[in-house]
Amino acid sequence: MHKYSIPIEDPANTVHTNAKSLRVKFKNAREVSAQLKKLTLTRAASFLKNVINRKDCIKVTRYAKKCGRTAQAKKYEKGSSRADSRGKWPVKPCQAFIGLISNLVTEAEKKGIEPDDLVIVHCQVNKAPQIYGRIQRAYGRVNPYNTKPCHVEIVAMRKPLVVADAD
Repeated sequence: MHKYSIPIEDPANTVHTNAKSLRVKFKNAREVSAQLKKLTLTRAASFLKNVINRKDCIKVTRYAKKCGRTAQAKKYEKGSSRADSRGKWPVKPCQAFIGLISNLVTEAEKKGIEPDDLVIVHCQVNKAPQIYGRIQRAYGRVNPYNTKPCHVEIVAMRKPLVVADAD
């Protein structure tokens, strides 16, 4: 079993999954994971499908140099310390995260939990070892052609029931 970076206190109400050495860009995967936190599993899957279809965008915060601005990112500016309308539509990371979320849904069904009741509480992307490659160029030159894969882990927990006081 994989060791997760957060302790799992209630295994009966928690589902988790991970992927090692995904062949997607680390920086794009990090931005996608930052937007998935605090979403339910069904909402996260529909959000990622909307990003693939370019109906919604991924807000870019940390790795935002030379990233274009879009009107779709303006809705994420409210209450943010980084009021910026930069956004991307990274297809490969979104497809990889859709696969991981479908793993979470099947794991939830095995435990008898509804996917709408689960909220993503932890979504972490770490750098994997770089894959080195070389590409041949004109006049006998050789240039690097490296890829930067990543490790991903996602933990979803059941939403706590909020009970109002009977005052």
